[in-house]
Amino acid sequence: MTRGAAPLESGAGPVPKLAAAVHRFPERELEIHRLCQKDPDFAAVCEDLTDALAALEHWRVVGAASRVEEYRDLVDELAAEVLAALDARRCDKDVPGA
Repeated sequence: MTRGAAPLESGAGPVPKLAAAVHRFPERELEIHRLCQKDPDFAAVCEDLTDALAALEHWRVVGAASRVEEYRDLVDELAAEVLAALDARRCDKDVPGA
């Protein structure tokens, strides 16, 4: 989720733990699902992103500004990690023999 974007709806998809990654990168949904099946570390990052986003929404509701900023940064870092893994996989597919 980008800053200022609408919050993620709960139950948004068949695999809730991947919901935040799919919500943030909808055009790469198939890649996300495929990579999660092959790479448990990537799946864990996607799950962490979903959990961090839920915590961010909680702290927004509570009104804890310092926690909101902390979790916003964490969500951004995890989203960047998801994107980097997807991009690395895409690059690997472009290399013959990879």
